Amino acid sequence: MSPILPHLSSEVLQHLPGTHEKQILRQKFSNLNSGITEHNISELAEHMKLIQEIRNQLEAAAGPKIDTSKKVIVFS
Repeated sequence: MSPILPHLSSEVLQHLPGTHEKQILRQKFSNLNSGITEHNISELAEHMKLIQEIRNQLEAAAGPKIDTSKKVIVFS
């Protein structure tokens, strides 16, 4: 999913009527540092642990044939 979702969200933003993708991304990044607290950071760390755990379980279930760290998906 990770190689696909950033491109999909970028494509959606490009096709929204009346919006410009670069403006939206700049707005998001300009507000990135506002409101960061110790609680937010620890909560984010907990979420990242869960995401890594899910990814590890998916890799284990998929077996050695699938490398989920690849950045490119080839459809044939």
